[in-house]
Amino acid sequence: MTRLALSAALALALVLALLLGAAGPALADEAPPEPPATTEFRSAPEPAANDFEALLASCDQKLTRCEKENGVGYLGAAYIAIWVILLVFFVATRMKQARLVAEMQELRARLAKLTEERAG
Repeated sequence: MTRLALSAALALALVLALLLGAAGPALADEAPPEPPATTEFRSAPEPAANDFEALLASCDQKLTRCEKENGVGYLGAAYIAIWVILLVFFVATRMKQARLVAEMQELRARLAKLTEERAG
């Protein structure tokens, strides 16, 4: 990888961080959601145990309500940010390792040449 690739990855991480930082105030400006009638999930009667479609619909409603209340939207953004940071770290580490390997080969060649000169 080149420095250009590392710069592009860092720029992507910076843009992502800026977007995440800007999302907080934007979400705060929205009107607060209406409070639920009760804080329990059992605000509506439970469907019959043999009515699978109604059970699935009830679960979907509970999941949607839970996701909205707990800010699950930030979870996806956090995963993306972590993966971008890890990718940048791995690319930078690989680039440094490649430079070190090249430097070691050069030093071995110079050492072999000096050893030959002293022996000869």
